Amino acid sequence: MPMSRDRQEEKRPRKRARVDSDDEDQQQQQRQKANGTPLRAGVNGSASNPNTPKKEPIRHWRVKAEYWDNTPTKEVADLDDVFYLSDPSATVYIRCKDTMFKIHERMFTCTEFFQECLDSHGPTSISNPHRMVAATVDELRAFFWALYATDSQLAEKITEFPHLQRVFRICSMTRKYPDLPRMIEWADAQVRSVAADNVFMDSCSSAALAEFTTFAILHEFPDELALIQKKWCERLQSKSAPSVPAIQVADEYPEDLKELRGIAYYLHIQDMMDRQTQFTESGATHLFADPKLNNGQVMRLLAGYWSLSALWERLRLKPAELPLGASCCDEAHAKCISIWERRWTSAAGWKRILGINTADALALLSCLQDQLSNDDDLKVINPDCRRAGLEEIRKLREKTKDGLGDHFAGVV
Repeated sequence: MPMSRDRQEEKRPRKRARVDSDDEDQQQQQRQKANGTPLRAGVNGSASNPNTPKKEPIRHWRVKAEYWDNTPTKEVADLDDVFYLSDPSATVYIRCKDTMFKIHERMFTCTEFFQECLDSHGPTSISNPHRMVAATVDELRAFFWALYATDSQLAEKITEFPHLQRVFRICSMTRKYPDLPRMIEWADAQVRSVAADNVFMDSCSSAALAEFTTFAILHEFPDELALIQKKWCERLQSKSAPSVPAIQVADEYPEDLKELRGIAYYLHIQDMMDRQTQFTESGATHLFADPKLNNGQVMRLLAGYWSLSALWERLRLKPAELPLGASCCDEAHAKCISIWERRWTSAAGWKRILGINTADALALLSCLQDQLSNDDDLKVINPDCRRAGLEEIRKLREKTKDGLGDHFAGVV
């Protein structure tokens, strides 16, 4: 028995998702030749207009498998509150899972692909709607908002996270139905603008940062991901954001969020240590226990604590090598090294440094650099050697900061 038109349309998005880039480009060019009607001005410009600049090949995006689960659970769909239009001229009925939309045909047929879908389906009605399989209800609602939005609405600056979430859904739609070059351009520009907006990023909750981070990874926004990660790290260090949400999202994408993962684990240890007046080896596991963290994360915290403590013990006993200054000679430098090592060992035992917990390697190195910078006994060595030694401590601190994540790796 031949399949129904609805069933034929349901198979289309799956087929598009599997074709390689060359086949997809060829199919798009054929559709462009078949339909020379310009698309609506605004975010969805004409893909067939010869004046439209040539676009880069469509990239393949990582899309979660559950996006394809559009099986309805209700026999009668719920009418959408926003885009089930009462206008009699709105004649296209679209069902997405358990929600029914009704919009104008000129809006839905903004691309060759949607035009083909509607042609294949034929006239729609509330009892025989066109079914959207690849999109979610929220994505489709956001997509329709973009189609009907005025130029002033599209140009409005994003100041609240729900508005950015709508852009996320529009971006996702443009990846599933990539025949919308101007909408892709608009949505991507919105994401880039928000990621670079320090005021907006400072106002985001940890949950919002986590969602933005996940979106940037899944939809491949590397530059924006770097900005988000940098901002999140800054907020962790300024204590304007908690460390646990950052640990959770960084553990989900460890390769993409190495910097965030290291900083989040490191600062969580410092927070735990600040709350603990006494610390013993037997109480270590209890100290780092947190109901929001799983056992593997608690064990990584514990392993990181001992690794960072061991790092400081090595540095305390073995001073960093003193480079030869430009104005120093080999014979005089031997005396510089002797004084440098003696003052290093002395400074490492000063009360100020002893007051810092041994796992706070960054604070210890900063304090050591400060102590030696103001050490009168160290000022007798060659000035170039002294400056080179202090610079060596600064480099060591930066290297330690960049490698924080390594102290929390390898524990399951």
